[in-house]
Formats: sequence, C-alpha cells, structure tokens
Amino acid sequence: KGVLSPAGRPSAMKTPRKGVQSLAGSPPRPRRTQGERSAESRKRLLDAAAACLCERGFARTTVAEIARRAGLSLGCLQHHFPEKSDLLAASVEHVFELRRSRLVDSLSALPDTPERTIRALELLWESMQSEAFTAYLELVVASRTEPSLRRHVERTWRRLAEAFRVTFQAYYTPPEVALPFADALPWLVVGVFEGAMLSKTASPRDNNAELIVTAIKRIHSLATGAQTAGRTPST
Repeated sequence: KGVLSPAGRPSAMKTPRKGVQSLAGSPPRPRRTQGERSAESRKRLLDAAAACLCERGFARTTVAEIARRAGLSLGCLQHHFPEKSDLLAASVEHVFELRRSRLVDSLSALPDTPERTIRALELLWESMQSEAFTAYLELVVASRTEPSLRRHVERTWRRLAEAFRVTFQAYYTPPEVALPFADALPWLVVGVFEGAMLSKTASPRDNNAELIVTAIKRIHSLATGAQTAGRTPST
C-alpha cells in the first residue's frame, strides 16, 4: 500500500531497480573480503604504532593511543596483537620493510659504474635516517629493562641486519685485491651506520655522523682506488 504524502494524497514507495548505478554515475564498489579488511586494520595499527614510538617514545606509547590514531577499537587491536610488545616489534619490522623495498628500487636503478658502491652506501645511509630507525632505537633502549620486549628486539635485529646485509652484498663491487675482512664488510657498514645514527640522535647539531659516513666511503675508495684508477695496488 502507498503512504500519505504531505498533501494527504497517497504516494507509491519507490524502490531502486536492480543494476541501477549510483547518483555519481559509477557502479557500487564491490565489498571487501574479511581478509582484506583484516589486512587493512593490521596495517593501520602498525603505522600508528611506529608513529607513536617515534613521536612519543616507548614510555608514552599506549595501546589506547595507538588504537585512537588507527581509528580502531581496543578490541580490534587486541585481536590482532594480544601483547603490546608484539605490536611494537611488528610495527618496526613493517616500516623497515617498506624502507628496504624503496632502497632496493633505488639501488636497482644505479648504473653499473665504479661509483655504484659509493652511491649505494649513500642510499643506505639515507634509508637509515628515518622515523623507522628512531622507533627501532626506542625499542632497543626499552628492551634493556623489559624482558618481554628483549626477545622481540633480538628477532627484529636479526631480520633487519640480514636484510641489509643481503642488499649490501647485491650492490657492492668488491676490489680485485682480496681483502681479509671482506666477509665482514656488510656487518661493518651496518654497525658503523647504526653508531652514526646514535651519535646524530644524541647530538643533532654536530656533524659527527656525516664525518663517520664520509670516512666509510673514503675507506672504500682507498680499497678500490687502485682498481678504478688502473694502477697497481701498493701495500
């Protein structure tokens, strides 16, 4: 039956016909699957957690603040990450993996020239100057007195160090002269760059970090200088 219009006359209820497009002229969006919605919620939580760590530090990063930033409920957060330490460690790995993917893309575009390794070192240093590394430092310091967090930091460190080592070796051009410490070079570079970032964090106005990075590039140039200049290496 119809319903009364404002004028008191019956008017028929109109129902949209099947297949009719929206007023904007575009077809309705297909519904996302449960898996897609879950992945999106997880990503929002990871991004929010990393941002909190960087901006507020470990002590002031709470699950309530992370949920608020992500626009999700505490129940949703706890469904994905029952423990706060699980979420924080996963957030650092998540952001670092995004940075590493961008780094690999940049390295892949480098021309195959003698200067490629120097440029690769510069790109690696740039990739470490990020919010992700700041968040990672927060976890490292906090793990000293947080046993539940320590195992996550150790696991995260092994994964990140191995990822950077593999990336470094893929784009590192070794000198023709065999070096006794060649296998340790990737670990040396990552370790030195981490120390440089600590120095920069402790004293942002000093240029010690840049001096350290310049020294690493200079050491590499000295090691490969004879090769690139076409000279016989001297001892």
